[in-house]
Amino acid sequence: MRENDTSTEPLFPDKMPLTHDRLFTEMFGRADFAQAFLPFVLPQKLLSEIDLKRLTVEPREFLNLVFKETQADMIYRVPFVGSNETVTVYVLLEHKSFNDFWTVFQSAQYAVQIGQREIQVAKDGKQFTVDFRLSPVVMIIFHHGETPFTGPTNLRDVYRQVEGLDELLPQYEAILFDLTTIPESEIPDDPDAPELFAVLQIMKTIFRIDIGTKSREVLRRLKPYSEVPKYRRIIRFLWFYLLCSARRMSKPDLMAVTEVIGDNKMPTIYEELIAEGLEKGLAEGKVEGKAEGKVETIIHILTHRLKTPPKRLRDKIGAVTDLRRLSELTDLAFRWKSLPVLSIKTTN
Repeated sequence: MRENDTSTEPLFPDKMPLTHDRLFTEMFGRADFAQAFLPFVLPQKLLSEIDLKRLTVEPREFLNLVFKETQADMIYRVPFVGSNETVTVYVLLEHKSFNDFWTVFQSAQYAVQIGQREIQVAKDGKQFTVDFRLSPVVMIIFHHGETPFTGPTNLRDVYRQVEGLDELLPQYEAILFDLTTIPESEIPDDPDAPELFAVLQIMKTIFRIDIGTKSREVLRRLKPYSEVPKYRRIIRFLWFYLLCSARRMSKPDLMAVTEVIGDNKMPTIYEELIAEGLEKGLAEGKVEGKAEGKVETIIHILTHRLKTPPKRLRDKIGAVTDLRRLSELTDLAFRWKSLPVLSIKTTN
């Protein structure tokens, strides 16, 4: 069992909600998690030539003039076996929880920018000679969603097809790792890294109606490790992800998961998150204490929970001016579809 984390602090984010992207960043941003995951995805020939023990998580920030995103989802740098740190391969993960036709094009943009960064480093070090070559970049599209990924995985397929030009188009192929289509019996499972199966299984089933049952099974498998600080933090983190992002999870399901974990701090942590974390979020980027800011926050949370809140519901919330009632509605909005709310009365 890998154990590189001795911290006893709970692994809870400093803002809400905990989205699919934030879970991905937190977990795949751990070098030990990447070391457990990549052997199940990369080609065997490549695995025999690289040294995963020396994997590092690289800076992800780029200046992107086409897309709103300014950083890749995850970049790893892995040296080749027996080489120094300058002879490496990059592994770029692009995470999607929905279908996006342009994913491979976006990933290719990041791959080019990795090369540009390498060229700049070589120039700064006076090593940009005629013999200089870029490090290879392997692109992986990591998808989990309500439906399988249908976007192209080869860069040539984003271009208009013209007879006779096929061989002249860019041929950059990405590896597709689609949890939606992987049978549960084939989900990567490393006995030395039990968190790998747990994270992937929960991400696979987060959109499904049986998420309550599946999450209990998963966390039951992690419970024997719960006295290890690293795993106690991961268990709490997954619990919070379920709380925020499992739209089909009922309150009895959530309570049943809490019982499986056997962590009596969970209810207290939940109340603290509602009372402190959400109120902190209300003040970020908004006019603190004003009804308009609270209404905007409620609509934002409902949009995350329901994707498209009914206009009638939005209008009713927008008509509320009482700050105390708006605070109550904020709590209800956060729990909507995760902790069932039978009705929302917006009258003061």
